[in-house]
Amino acid sequence: MPLRVQTPEETRWQTTFVSRHDGSVQEFSIREPSGSSGPYDLIVSLHGANVPSINMAGANVQREDAYVVAPGARGPVNYDHEDLGRLDDLEAIREMKERFDVDEDGVYLAGHSMGGHGTWHVGLTNPDRFAGLAPSAGWTDHETSITTTYNRDELHTFPRLKAVKETALQKNLALPKTRNAADGTLPVFALHGGEDAAVPTMHPRTYLRALANRGLSVRGEVGERYSTPDPDAVDVAFLEVPGRSHWWDAGIGEGTDCVNHPDLRTFLRSTSRDPYPEHVHFFTTNLRVEHRKYWVAVHDQETVHAPTKVDARVTDDGLEIRAENVAVLSVDPRVFREAGVRVRGRPTATVNGDRIRLPAKGGRKRVYLDLRGEPSASRTEPDWPAMRKSPDRYGPLTEVHHDPYYLVYGTQGDDGETATNRNLANVRSQRLVQRARAQATVVPDTAVDDALMAEHNLVLFGRPSSNAVYRRLADGFPVEVGDGRAAVGDREYSGNLGVEFVYPNPEHPDNLVQVDTGTSLAGVRLTRVRNWIPTQKATADYAIYDDSVRYQCWNACRAAGFFDGEWNVDPELGYLRPNAVADGDD
Repeated sequence: MPLRVQTPEETRWQTTFVSRHDGSVQEFSIREPSGSSGPYDLIVSLHGANVPSINMAGANVQREDAYVVAPGARGPVNYDHEDLGRLDDLEAIREMKERFDVDEDGVYLAGHSMGGHGTWHVGLTNPDRFAGLAPSAGWTDHETSITTTYNRDELHTFPRLKAVKETALQKNLALPKTRNAADGTLPVFALHGGEDAAVPTMHPRTYLRALANRGLSVRGEVGERYSTPDPDAVDVAFLEVPGRSHWWDAGIGEGTDCVNHPDLRTFLRSTSRDPYPEHVHFFTTNLRVEHRKYWVAVHDQETVHAPTKVDARVTDDGLEIRAENVAVLSVDPRVFREAGVRVRGRPTATVNGDRIRLPAKGGRKRVYLDLRGEPSASRTEPDWPAMRKSPDRYGPLTEVHHDPYYLVYGTQGDDGETATNRNLANVRSQRLVQRARAQATVVPDTAVDDALMAEHNLVLFGRPSSNAVYRRLADGFPVEVGDGRAAVGDREYSGNLGVEFVYPNPEHPDNLVQVDTGTSLAGVRLTRVRNWIPTQKATADYAIYDDSVRYQCWNACRAAGFFDGEWNVDPELGYLRPNAVADGDD
């Protein structure tokens, strides 16, 4: 076994943490500062595909007044910085703040290649965590970076079904989230080699155009140096270095230039995060992925999985807010003091033209603005429905893996069906272990007691007749599955069908249950075909499909979609085909 031997003078090392999301052990690498007193800035350096985190930490030159942390993204090729990878990146930052003297307002996000994409994605998804972004050789999104010529999901899917797929993927698309930079609170310095064949310059140029369209000042230059690397002079700076490929060093500064370019460093370190900016523009589609930015938070949407926007400003009267697809939001009243705006008298919030009187100034408790019906403000949370999609529980199917979970196979059928259920659970476990270094513990249904069910999400394999836990909970699910039939909403489908759905546990609604089942044993086996664990694979809240899934992929779905804000079936949030599909239909 080859071992890396470090000298006492080396300042980079690797450590681990236990993920609060799934209990797995994940790793990150650190480069220590040379200075002896803090607080220190923190440079978060995201690595590329198949680049160990220790190598990425080492690619950064040592700084006197800054730690470097390189989170290790999950997977066999350390892939990628979306979904669980994004959550691990944020956890690594939290661990650094807990272990070391880190300046909360001096956290900078940078990365190269896949890490450059991660910088765009993580930074624009969580814009209030960082003082600035520095993507190098970063691509836009999976579907732009990876050739889709042979992607059957793209080539053969009926448009209404494809719309469901696109809705499922939008939480991972970074370009729409450039709206989160529109308020000017997130300076960006992008760096790219002019001859990069792995990630052509069309990728950063696409971001530049999007950011310019958001009203930001954007200036790109071609050369080895950037003329004025000053965030006060421009919101977004772009330097394209001619003649340089994907990973390059031109001897411009200390260390490898594509990571340590001096103008990139100068630009980043000239910025500082303002925790209470006067103006906040926030965009999201999935409240579980992100629901807040600085002093504004969205707690409920009018339509789930739809674009949600908040533009909020502090004025001398209080707050001026424009909100789209927002039912309930909240604000931190400390913004009136911290933003430096003197409010005359008792503040008000004007939301979409409606004037709402806020509670008296002072205090730290959030103020909730309920826009349902007659708009009102209160320091207490609204009365929520017992079942609702919220920042804590939202969907789609993959979310079941974002909290501790067990994979549960049914043992109540004959030996052959039990073996099938166990095999499906083991295949899922193997994929999760390989792909995400997750625990993915497999247990039989007989091992699930009330205590385990109260503390964990569950993934159930088998039919109601063969999985005791599924049978126990089946009456509380909106998707009905029986011998030869499956029903969702007012539609019923027959045949050998695979069925998947996610839903709050009817006995413990704070937890999720994902069900992989079928209308027959042959239908149950179909669920193995759909490997949607990779980040770029779309998942809805529910899907019913026939055996053409082997070659049609998404187009095999008889029904697919999302539950509404109270976890009810809403045909407008999916596509339910007619009960019988004749040859040539769709």
